[in-house]
Amino acid sequence: MKGLGDQAHRQYVQSRVGDVSAGSGSYVIRKGAVVIEVDYTGHQRPENAEKNASNVVLMPEKEAFEGALTLAKAYLNVLDGG
Repeated sequence: MKGLGDQAHRQYVQSRVGDVSAGSGSYVIRKGAVVIEVDYTGHQRPENAEKNASNVVLMPEKEAFEGALTLAKAYLNVLDGG
């Protein structure tokens, strides 16, 4: 992925396991010998609903990737001395 270190990979995962329900965007970036992994995860659930209720809305892919990318760029900026 252009502008993200020497190598980068992204992945979106939706999880509904036990008490956890979330949509998650992840970036794994290599810059030289340093590897950075950034996850941006979330969900919306109605008030008083259980964490694993069927009406929990998982964070959409677009929002998860945008959040993870913002954080990844911030980390890379720090590595570059910014």
